[in-house]
Amino acid sequence: FIPVDENGWRMPSEVFFASDFGKKFGDLFQYVDFHNSNANRFLQIVGVRTEPSPSELAVELSIKNTAETYVSRVGYSSYLQLLRYIAVEWDRVDRKAKSNFGKSKCFLGVKESLVEEKGDQNEDGVLDEGKDDALEEFELAYAQDCFIVDSAI
Repeated sequence: FIPVDENGWRMPSEVFFASDFGKKFGDLFQYVDFHNSNANRFLQIVGVRTEPSPSELAVELSIKNTAETYVSRVGYSSYLQLLRYIAVEWDRVDRKAKSNFGKSKCFLGVKESLVEEKGDQNEDGVLDEGKDDALEEFELAYAQDCFIVDSAI
């Protein structure tokens, strides 16, 4: 077991080396760095890795409320990066993780609403026409509740 800050002890397979990857997705896993090359070399030998596998990420997001908690901490933009990483590495996600992931409320639904702004006067005192801006609302959803809209109308 490896000592991890205030969270106690973890098995080497549950801990990862602190890295750029860890900075992006560090809220999901425990990271260590003893700032000692001998200690880190030993940790590597006993099974500590540099980053979780795509399957481990998918499993972690499948756990109840993990995705929601993660989104509330890092925001939708960072969460979308994580989903993109899993999508790119989808072939490396094992069957059980895919099944659990597909049944979990961890998909990012985006709803766009048009917001019409009223016209304003420009510097010359002429009324500019109003603009239509899209307002995006994000929500975590189950796969069965999501639709892919890929046609521009």
